[in-house]
Amino acid sequence: LTDGSAEGRMMNLDELTGIESIVHRDDGTSDVTVRGGMRLRDLNTALEAEGLALINMGATAAQSIAGATATGTHGTGRELGSMSTQIVGMRIVDGQGQLH
Repeated sequence: LTDGSAEGRMMNLDELTGIESIVHRDDGTSDVTVRGGMRLRDLNTALEAEGLALINMGATAAQSIAGATATGTHGTGRELGSMSTQIVGMRIVDGQGQLH
């Protein structure tokens, strides 16, 4: 907000959790659509149940996927990118409430 009324406010994504869809591709890869508030620990559990896993992640699983992406969270290994490199698409709601 440009009038300063957002000062000191924090957005809570705790209600925006869960996997929306899983698409298995012919090449053996899968695309998983998750909501931004999903905690990495919950995502890991859900992925494991599907026989899937993240390529790499940071030291903590308490972060939301949106938080891990926004902060550049990464694991170890020169050849592995940050969490954001595993994202193939994103829908974003801007400060005016518009979906992009």
